[in-house]
Amino acid sequence: MTTNHVAVAAGVSIGSLYEYFPGKEALVLALAERHLDAAEASLLAHLGEVLPRALDRPLGEVVRALVSVMVALHAEEPRLHRALFEVAPRLPELAGRVRRLEEASVRMLEGLLRAHPEARVRDAGLSARLVVELVEALTHRWVVGADGAPVAADRMADELAAMVTGYLRGAESAASGAGLAAT
Repeated sequence: MTTNHVAVAAGVSIGSLYEYFPGKEALVLALAERHLDAAEASLLAHLGEVLPRALDRPLGEVVRALVSVMVALHAEEPRLHRALFEVAPRLPELAGRVRRLEEASVRMLEGLLRAHPEARVRDAGLSARLVVELVEALTHRWVVGADGAPVAADRMADELAAMVTGYLRGAESAASGAGLAAT
C-alpha cells in the first residue's frame, strides 16, 4: 500500500498526510504505537482480572485465560498485525517497545510460576521466557497466515493452552524421564 492509498483511505490530501507524517515509516510507527497502546491496555486489564485469583485457580484455567488474551489481541486486526509484523524489525523504536512488553510478560509469568502450586518447572525464569516466546511466535504465525486450513481463535487458544499447561505441569519430570540433564 502506498502513502497515496493511505491518504485516499483516510479522506485527506497527500499534503496533509505528509504534514503529520514525514514518510511511510513515521506513519507505520504511529499505527504500530496506537496498536501497541491498545494491546497493552487490554493485556493489563485482563491480567488485572486473572492474576489476583491465579493461585486459587487450577493452572490450566489460568493458562487458558492468559493464552486467550494473547490470541484475541493478535486476532483483533489481522491485516494491520500482518503489516506491522513485516515492518517491525526495520523500526528500532517499535522493536524496543515490543521487547519491553515481552520482558514484562516474562517477569509476570515467572512470578506466577514460582508461586503456583501446580507449576513444576526447573527454572521459572527460563520456562516463563520459553512460554512467552512460544505463544508469541505461534500466534504471530497463526495471524500472519500459516499453510493449511484456518484455525478458529477458540481452537487455537485451547490447543496452545493445553500445550503450555502440559509443559508447566511436568517440565521437570519430563526432562528427567527423557534422560535430559537438569540445568
